[in-house]
Amino acid sequence: MVIIGSKVKEDLFGFSDALGKKIKVKNKTFRVIGILPKKGQVMIFNLDDLAIVPYLTAQKYLTGNDHYNSILV
Repeated sequence: MVIIGSKVKEDLFGFSDALGKKIKVKNKTFRVIGILPKKGQVMIFNLDDLAIVPYLTAQKYLTGNDHYNSILV
């Protein structure tokens, strides 16, 4: 499962519906379950450029870590 920002959606799918479609991140396939509304820059993040996955999924499949490096709330 992945939630993507509006720019990621536009870059990957254009005007097509992205919900339910699959994308690859580091050779792992994720199903798009949500799209964030256009927000732009918020503090140090551009929310339109994000792809959000569950933290345990990120640890196991994307970073390979078994511990937290940092937590942003």
